[in-house]
Order: sequence, then C-alpha cells, then structure tokens
Amino acid sequence: MKKIFTLLLLALMVQISFAQEEEKVEKVKNESEEMNTIFTKDNLKVTGGYITPVLKTGNVHEDASLLIGGRIGMTFNEKFTLGLGGYGLVNNSNFDTGNTLYPEARIGMGYGGLAMEYTFFSNKKVHFTIPVLLGVGGVYVYDDVDDFFNNTWDEIENSAALVI
Repeated sequence: MKKIFTLLLLALMVQISFAQEEEKVEKVKNESEEMNTIFTKDNLKVTGGYITPVLKTGNVHEDASLLIGGRIGMTFNEKFTLGLGGYGLVNNSNFDTGNTLYPEARIGMGYGGLAMEYTFFSNKKVHFTIPVLLGVGGVYVYDDVDDFFNNTWDEIENSAALVI
C-alpha cells in the first residue's frame, strides 16, 4: 500500500513540475516575441477626411439606371481610409410581369455599409486607390398603382443581399 501511495504521489509531483516548466517556457517565449500591429498609438495619425456625394450609373433590367448616394471617411497616415457609404436607385426601372392586373412593375434598391480604401503613392500628384464597400442592401419589386383616387404601391417581392 505504501508503494502505491508513493508512486501516485511521485506521479502527481512530476505532473506539477511539468506544468511549472511549461509556464516558464511560455514566459520566456512571450518576452522574446514582440506583438506586431499595423497601427500603434505612436504612429497612428488622422491626416484628413471627406464627405462626398456619389453618382453611379448602370443597367437595371435592361434600363439605364442612376444610383445616388454618398461617402464619409477619415484618412489615417495618408494611406488608409475608413468610413461609411450608401447608395439608392433614383429612377424607375419598369418591366412587364405578365401576371398582374397592371402589367408594369418597378424595381427599387439600395445598399450601404463600411467603406475602406487604400491609397497607393499618396504623396504623388497622381495616385490610385482600391476602395471596398462591405455592407448590406435590399431589392424590392412592386406594382405602382397610380390613379387619381389611390396613390399606393403593392409589394410583389422583397429581398436582402450582402454587398462586397
């Protein structure tokens, strides 16, 4: 019985000593490694910002369309811009549904989200950027009932989307 108790006690001590040894190794490893980050408190500077209206053109269901919106952002270290952006469809895009009382339906849409932009050669007169907008949007199709006594619209379909 004494031998079993001694062996269990010895095994327990060995496990404790390994645990203590691992902590020492981790402490030495953590002290030798420095954390690398993109921005630190010492070198992060707000170097500008902007608020701007934006017009975009494109095609929605074979119709020329206009999206109007805007962006707001802050520029850090003259290279990285972080902000918000949003856009909405301005004109009416019509198409024939073929299965309603009024054969003409309309499309409405909009999207917005977090705007990020990196600027290459920011200290030159001519430079270029890579803008990315990560956000959400929505598209809806509706019947536009427009008569003298009733000015309403009936929703046919509504959906949401992830925009990148």
